[in-house]
Amino acid sequence: MDDSDVVKIGDFGLSRESGAQSGDDDDEVEINTTYTGDLGYDHDNTAGVGTSSYASPEQMSGSIYDSSSDVYSLGIILFELCYPMHTGMERMRVFDSIRRKNFVFPEKWHLTVAKHFPSVHRLLLSMLSHDPKERPTASEVAADIESLLSEYTVLSLDQSSILVDGVIFVRVETEDTEGSLARTINIIKDLSPVIHIHQYGLRVKGSKKIMEFALSVASDATNGGVTTQEHLRCLFEKLEAVDDIKNVRQIKDTGDLSENRRKQSV
Repeated sequence: MDDSDVVKIGDFGLSRESGAQSGDDDDEVEINTTYTGDLGYDHDNTAGVGTSSYASPEQMSGSIYDSSSDVYSLGIILFELCYPMHTGMERMRVFDSIRRKNFVFPEKWHLTVAKHFPSVHRLLLSMLSHDPKERPTASEVAADIESLLSEYTVLSLDQSSILVDGVIFVRVETEDTEGSLARTINIIKDLSPVIHIHQYGLRVKGSKKIMEFALSVASDATNGGVTTQEHLRCLFEKLEAVDDIKNVRQIKDTGDLSENRRKQSV
C-alpha cells in the first residue's frame, strides 16, 4: 500500500504473458490446451523460486507450465483450509505426503473430510494431479466449490412472510449425507411447474438433516380434477423412494397459520 492507500500488486515471479506459450514468440497459443512435458527452462519460465510447499511439480522441475500450475497451488491451499495442522513439523510431513504422485493423505483425513465430503476429496485428487492435463480449470473448480457451499448454506424459513393462500409447509428428514439437500430440491423441481418452492430452511440435528419447504401447487395443475393433496402425495412417494430419506410429512398449511395469527391479534 502506498502513501495514498492505493493497493499495489507485486511479486510476479511465476507469471507469464497470457495467450503465449513458452518458446512461441511469433505464434500465440491458447493457454491450458497442451502440455508438452519437461522441455527445460527458458526465458519465459521461472524455476527455483516460490514456496516449495505450494509450487506445482512442473514449476519445481523447471518444466514448461501454464495456468494449471495455479490450480495445483490452489489445491494445496484448499487442503490446508480443510485440514488443521498444529505444528510446523506436522505441516511439513503432511505436505510431503500429499504432494507425492500416489497421494498419501493422512488417516484422519480419510476418517473426516474424505468420509463426510467425498466431493472435496475427489476435487483435490484432480487438482493435485502430477499431470497438468488432468487438472480441472479454474472455472470448473469454482463451480464445484459453489455447488458444495450451496448444499451447506442454511436459509431460514420465514413463515410470517409467506402467509398466502395455497402455501403448504413440508418437512423432509434425511441422513446427514452430502448432496441430500440438492437431491431433494431436484426431486421437487422435477415436478415443476406443478410444484413451486417459495422458501426452504435447513438445519442439522445429530446425524440427520431437517429440511422444511414452503410449497404451492400451480393453479392450472388442479384444473383437471387432480387436487393439491394428490400432487403432494405423488411428491411424497418420490421422496420416500430415496434411501437416505427417513421421514416426509406435511407440517401445516397457511390456513392454519392465518387462523393462529387472527387468534393472536384478537
